Amino acid sequence: METTVTPRQHGIKFGFITSLLVIALALILYVTDLSFKPGINYFSYILILGGIFMGIKTYRDKELGGFITFGTAFKTGWWTVLIMALVSSAFTYVFVTLIAPEFIDKIMEMQSMAMYEQGMSDEEIEMAQSMSSMFMTPGAMVGWALIGNLFIGVILNLIASATLKKNSPEMA
Repeated sequence: METTVTPRQHGIKFGFITSLLVIALALILYVTDLSFKPGINYFSYILILGGIFMGIKTYRDKELGGFITFGTAFKTGWWTVLIMALVSSAFTYVFVTLIAPEFIDKIMEMQSMAMYEQGMSDEEIEMAQSMSSMFMTPGAMVGWALIGNLFIGVILNLIASATLKKNSPEMA
């Protein structure tokens, strides 16, 4: 079956859709004050996996007649992951600089409380805080968000691509 839509075009579309869902979740968690609940951010991984999965499946079923190789599935998922990671990382910058500039301070405060509960001295906490403050700038958070989203996204893409690949009878 001949298609005019490439894995890149399709993946970019689903990357934007996925990033909008991930951003909406982040805003909902922030507004409801659930951002710092342990484990709650794993819901974003479910959204990312769902976006990759739906992007590959839709491409396979609507553009390729129900068949897709692992490589084509991975390419489609890669573009979904890349766009989602770039858009989400840009949102991270907007979030920590414009929407919630107190967010970084809140993270630092929570880290201090956790260290205190572990029995660290005030001097140890202060030293650890000064070290971690280098990584808690808006720019650093964007970098870590990009790296983290790409890393998790590739793993989820491998799972989705392996699950959804379906070779055509001519290829078997």
